Amino acid sequence: ISSFGENARTWQVAPVLSAVEHQYQAVKERQSRIILIGTVILLIMAILLAFAYFYANKKRRLLAEANTKLADYNERLATTNARLADANRVKESYIVQLLRYYSDFIDTKEEERRSMSKMQRTGDTEALTKMLNAADKTEKEHERLLGHFDDIFLELYPSFVEDLNTLLSEEGRKILNQKERMNTPLRIFALMRLGIDNTKDVARILHCSAQTIYNYRNSIRNAYLYDRSHFEEAVRNIGIDSQQ
Repeated sequence: ISSFGENARTWQVAPVLSAVEHQYQAVKERQSRIILIGTVILLIMAILLAFAYFYANKKRRLLAEANTKLADYNERLATTNARLADANRVKESYIVQLLRYYSDFIDTKEEERRSMSKMQRTGDTEALTKMLNAADKTEKEHERLLGHFDDIFLELYPSFVEDLNTLLSEEGRKILNQKERMNTPLRIFALMRLGIDNTKDVARILHCSAQTIYNYRNSIRNAYLYDRSHFEEAVRNIGIDSQQ
């Protein structure tokens, strides 16, 4: 009876155990699927986060580069604006000063014409010939023009000589050592400051040989304390910073 009872219970319990086992396997498979799906989702999220991080990092670098370029552009724009303002100031001053100079020049020539006309009328051919053949007349006019240039330029840039010397070694400063009036080397770099740096043009203005202009420029450039390739730009920038 006992064995019969145990067999009967086993027979009765077996379907239940089978159902429980089946349900357990189903739950286990469902959990495995959930874990697998969760893992895949996490992996996808990790990939997306990594992509988002690298994308954001790239954007930050691009933005930093853009900001750097913008800052450089703004700096160059400010320098350009300062140069334009300086050019306008120079232009206005030189227009007024040159009008005065040529007015005086015309008056002087008119006075000379009257004197020569009077000499011609009175028959003073000796004095007339002497005036016409004066050897130093052209040289005096040129010195007068250069002196006028010195006055105008030093009025516009009163600290030009000192500012230029701060860019040079002691040896270079000796060439430019000038107190009241500018010498030929200073005039060369004064013209460069005004944007006239063609050797032939400078030589024609100063009545010097092109070789003389080249020698002075090369000597001063060699005395420049910094990168020599930036020397001309440094000269052109003298006085700009003080105006910004």
